[in-house]
Amino acid sequence: MVASNPMDTVAGIMTKNVISIDSEVPVKKGLQIMIDKDIGSLVVLKKGEPAGIITERDVTRRSLDPAKGRDLYERPIGGLMSHPLITVPSTTPIDETFEIMVTNKIRRLPVVEQERLVGIITERDLFRWVLRVFYEPNIPDRIKKFVQ
Repeated sequence: MVASNPMDTVAGIMTKNVISIDSEVPVKKGLQIMIDKDIGSLVVLKKGEPAGIITERDVTRRSLDPAKGRDLYERPIGGLMSHPLITVPSTTPIDETFEIMVTNKIRRLPVVEQERLVGIITERDLFRWVLRVFYEPNIPDRIKKFVQ
């Protein structure tokens, strides 16, 4: 599908201020950033380029494994990140984005242009898009706060 409305592409709904972290930073610091910023993931960079993603879920699952959980918080975050990183360009239509995320069982999808991180699509971004499309053109006041 080719999107005719810019709001029907990744560029129109992505979160632009993506928090990233270098792959050599300790897991403990990454978790602290997630807590401070109230986010559930960080895009991991190697040599300045997106290489993986780390989520609270990744850390939680490994912390309960006695073999992997030992000294977990002092390890480089790159060792825990999910990779290879699945990404999309900002021109990707929303229906393709849904398909990519569902097929790959992922909740966050970094947006990359020329190997540079420019945004991220999350389940919440897609939820807002669905609400907007469902209610357009008469979005009820009680819903407007969720779609902006």
